[in-house]
Amino acid sequence: PAPVRRTPFDFAGRSAYLYARVSTTDQAEHGTSLNDQRSLLTTWADRSGVTVAGVHVDDKSAKASDEVGASFTRRPAWSALTAAIHARPPAQGGPDLVLVKDWSRFGRDTASALLVTAQLRELGVEVQAVTQLVDYANPSALFQVLIPLATAEVENRLGLHPSVQKVA
Repeated sequence: PAPVRRTPFDFAGRSAYLYARVSTTDQAEHGTSLNDQRSLLTTWADRSGVTVAGVHVDDKSAKASDEVGASFTRRPAWSALTAAIHARPPAQGGPDLVLVKDWSRFGRDTASALLVTAQLRELGVEVQAVTQLVDYANPSALFQVLIPLATAEVENRLGLHPSVQKVA
């Protein structure tokens, strides 16, 4: 079981899987590179007293279907991460955190990301975007997750990516 936290964002003593993802070459080259994500996540975990149990990295877009959840099931590293959680859930001493850089790196399909987050929470695993932390004990937690996920989905639908500057 996870230690009792003194504050909503006290993660000391917990264990996590780190998850990094890029879906385009442009993302990989402009500020969201896999190396940058790994470095940020590893540093954050170290400073927060979180033990890193594993690092999982996907480097391709998984968007090949409009079926809810498909954008996650088509990611090889994500599939390996969830298999590891099922093989050793927190109740059996497994990690109780999945850390991502930000919610857009978790997913750009709001419905799927919310579904996966809820499924993981049922297993005792909390997803945290280290640049957009969520206090799951707060009744507004849904908004803390929903707004950045919906923003990422809209940006994706419009073909906008924060790492790309538009020329006027």
